[in-house]
Amino acid sequence: MGEAQATLFEPDFNRSTKGHSTDQRLTSNAGVILLREADHRPGLVDAIAQNINEPRNSRRIRYIMDEQVRELVLAIGLGY
Repeated sequence: MGEAQATLFEPDFNRSTKGHSTDQRLTSNAGVILLREADHRPGLVDAIAQNINEPRNSRRIRYIMDEQVRELVLAIGLGY
C-alpha cells in the first residue's frame, strides 16, 4: 500500500472551535494562520533574525528584528 506519513505540524489553537459564515465580506487573508503555525513550530523566522547583523542603536529600536522579518515573510506569503 503506502507508507504512513507523519503530519508536518500540529496547530496550537483549539481545533474544536468551528466557524461558519455566509457573509461575502470575509477576508482572504485567513491563510496567514497556517503560515504562522508553519513558522511557529520550527522557529524559522527566529533563526533567520538571529543571523542578521543589527547595526541600529539599541536605544532607538522600536521593532525588534524577528518581528520585522516575520512581518515581511507573512506579507510575501500572502502575496503583498
